[in-house]
Amino acid sequence: MSIREIVTSDRVDPLAAVIDEQLSTADATVRELLAGCPAGDPMQPRLTQVHQTMQRLAALTGQFSSLGRRRPPRATPLDVNTVVRQMVPSLERLLGPFTSLRTALQVPGLWAAADRGQVEQVVLGLVINARESLPLGGAVQLATEHRRC
Repeated sequence: MSIREIVTSDRVDPLAAVIDEQLSTADATVRELLAGCPAGDPMQPRLTQVHQTMQRLAALTGQFSSLGRRRPPRATPLDVNTVVRQMVPSLERLLGPFTSLRTALQVPGLWAAADRGQVEQVVLGLVINARESLPLGGAVQLATEHRRC
């Protein structure tokens, strides 16, 4: 069975629901740990990163589930720079130890009416393509700038 057949089959929604439930349970535990974490505790930034990653995973689970339903994109006002900044830790892990990630994000922010999930998919696709074209390592630069169409 191909990935497309799996995604469009009836198997995705129940699987996505189970994954979402597990993520919600784990995220609740992380939020409790964060609430009890005193200011300045060295674990606080790590717990915050875990919480943010779980939120992104929950969003990805929803996107995966929606592939079979072909939901229309939900364009909302979105700061593209914020999305890229929030993705940086995950993208750095994806690139591995021999490829660095540099960002050159337009200041003050780059606002667009866009679907966050689609923006994340585009950025992820670009970084994966860049990684594949640098088998010996190197540097990947993500840059944003304002352009009128």
